[in-house]
Amino acid sequence: MGFDDPSFWMAVDATNAANNARGRAREWKSYAQELEAEIEGLMKKLAVEQMHTEGLKAALNCMKAQHTDSPMLRLNGERFKDGDPKTRLTKVYEEAFDKKGRELGIATPAVYRAN
Repeated sequence: MGFDDPSFWMAVDATNAANNARGRAREWKSYAQELEAEIEGLMKKLAVEQMHTEGLKAALNCMKAQHTDSPMLRLNGERFKDGDPKTRLTKVYEEAFDKKGRELGIATPAVYRAN
């Protein structure tokens, strides 16, 4: 097989294509590993936010139990979709939630909160 043999050049082309494919495969594997590391970090951040939420809920429930006559626990005349009444405190939460959502670039944050 010499330089003038077409099968030689086909073999060279096939070798080059295989080398290129291996290189692209290494790049994709590296990219996948980067994404996996990013996802792992985001999952940890989400877990911390979930823990924080549970702590806030516990603190709020304690405050509500100890201060049943608080004006913030009075009904505000609105209801959740399931019919449960909303309190003034609910309104404070919703306004803060929506404001932060808009600051973060979410046009309609209300669709992401319980209602």
